[in-house]
Amino acid sequence: MLDPLIQLNLWKQLALPASKQLLDDAKAINPSDVAAISRLRKKYDADLLHLALDMVKARHKAASKWPVDIVQNLIANTTGIEQATSLLVSKHKAKRFVDLGQPVIDICCGIGGDALGLKQCGVQVTGVDIDPVHAWMTTHNANCPTQVIDANDVKIDRGSVFHIDPSRRNAYGRTQDISDYQPGPDVLKRLLAQQPTACFKLGPGVNLDCLKEEITGDIPNEIEIISEHGHLVQAVLWTGELAKCARRATLLPQGLEFAAHEDDVWEEPPLDEIGKYVMTFDPSVERLGLIALLCQKLDVSCVHPQAGLLTSDQITDSPWVHNFQVLADLPWRPKKLKAELRKQNAGIVEIKTRGKLVNPDPLQKQLRGKGDQLLTV
Repeated sequence: MLDPLIQLNLWKQLALPASKQLLDDAKAINPSDVAAISRLRKKYDADLLHLALDMVKARHKAASKWPVDIVQNLIANTTGIEQATSLLVSKHKAKRFVDLGQPVIDICCGIGGDALGLKQCGVQVTGVDIDPVHAWMTTHNANCPTQVIDANDVKIDRGSVFHIDPSRRNAYGRTQDISDYQPGPDVLKRLLAQQPTACFKLGPGVNLDCLKEEITGDIPNEIEIISEHGHLVQAVLWTGELAKCARRATLLPQGLEFAAHEDDVWEEPPLDEIGKYVMTFDPSVERLGLIALLCQKLDVSCVHPQAGLLTSDQITDSPWVHNFQVLADLPWRPKKLKAELRKQNAGIVEIKTRGKLVNPDPLQKQLRGKGDQLLTV
């Protein structure tokens, strides 16, 4: 692996207008075409070509996170893109910092996904990262100042608040155990001791119950789960003045929020037999333990506490749920199921499963009928 300063110089070289042809050539080939790569190696420096291919791949991945005008000028590696916050999410988070009106130190800034959202929303932001390459990338991508500092050594003045995105990987890959985060809980608590108003970007699968013990202690806090296009992308821990409620589910791009406060009754959801309609609901609600409150708000019941289905005799008009009319309710017996699907004139059959109880792909093929109705099992 190249020395970080050598890598930094190569990345800076890649950002120069003189490297445009290299990037065009790297973009024009199939990255798995060994012969094409060999031809380019005769034309360009091998290390610089390696980074160019990586950046082309990173820009391709970034297309799902940022608009074209940002992607075409983006300087990033694939590792940085995979860990970066989308512009939609970063601007959503930035709005809360705008209301606070204080400068933000973006610790573990990576390639600048969160800093970019903050900057576009008019927040004064300074990036901090232990990796000089990532720090420089944030300066380029978010047009903000950065510093190369270990999170352990960050000093936060009283006039600033902070956002931090600790690494969520260990030797085995992604981790949901906050004790494996880098920087770990001790550093996170030390930063909060300097400034109790902060935002922590966490993995959506993190153990929510351990956050008070591991990080916040008695500091006011809010846990937000962000669902982007139906996929859980972040758990956000807001502390101090940035905390507005106890738990909040957020739907993007709709910009809708479902908030719960400490004095709300978080009980088991009401149960009922399957009615005329069943509903799936956004996973952010379940992740936060807010199914009972959602049932209360929508005046519906739950089929079973772990089924992931709500039910009602009326269509429920809410962006938090997706309605399905119940055509038949029968036990899981393949022969009877196939017979019922034929009776319902089934064509393509969508399979919704829970906890990977079945493999939907082969089952979908087995249950597909000759009719013209798209049905869901």
